[in-house]
Amino acid sequence: MTAPDPVTGRLRPGRRLEPAGVVLPPMWGSVGDTVLSLIEWVHTHVRKVEADAAWLRTRYLRRSVLEILAEGTTFCLGPCPERTLVASAALSLYGVRHRIVLHERHVHGTGPPLVHMAIEVETEYGLHHVDFSMWETKYFRGEYRFRADIERTIGLTRIQLPAAHLLLGATPDALATLVPRRESERDAKVEWYLGDLGHIDPRLLDEHLIFTDAASRYERRHIAPR
Repeated sequence: MTAPDPVTGRLRPGRRLEPAGVVLPPMWGSVGDTVLSLIEWVHTHVRKVEADAAWLRTRYLRRSVLEILAEGTTFCLGPCPERTLVASAALSLYGVRHRIVLHERHVHGTGPPLVHMAIEVETEYGLHHVDFSMWETKYFRGEYRFRADIERTIGLTRIQLPAAHLLLGATPDALATLVPRRESERDAKVEWYLGDLGHIDPRLLDEHLIFTDAASRYERRHIAPR
């Protein structure tokens, strides 16, 4: 990773993102300050919802960053690809150097694998990663890691992304093609998700930011009692 930006005293200008009509606010301070503020901004502007079948089949992972922001929502069972791409584009606009971790993620008992993304960024306190997961958003010290006790990772790779103006038109589904080895496609996972609609645990719609695994609310079961 490249060296972090200055710790304090840097103004990162905001801008209005058109045609989404969403304002990316100005940020003042360190990289760590910017990342934490951006996490809350993503929570507000890309809300987790329980989508319908038609939307899942036609829109999920196929929207650009600007389209995601214009709609303002993502699917609560798989928010990470869309939220991560939005956050990465915003970090690029702020001039914060970072990289995206890409892989397929196969969680035991949840159907086919699906592309998963996280962000790694050097802050004034060292390397951190951001993972917009289903149960919570993780902002942890160190490089991205996964829990081998609950999931299997496939084709993990790290990439430096292009300029922000190119990212605004990118889609998670297109970015997924950069995973070197894949076992599943988007449509297979979507068909699995359709069986969960109407039974999703309402706690998944809440926002929960954690800084350590000890604070995790993760449960293997993500379907509310029927």
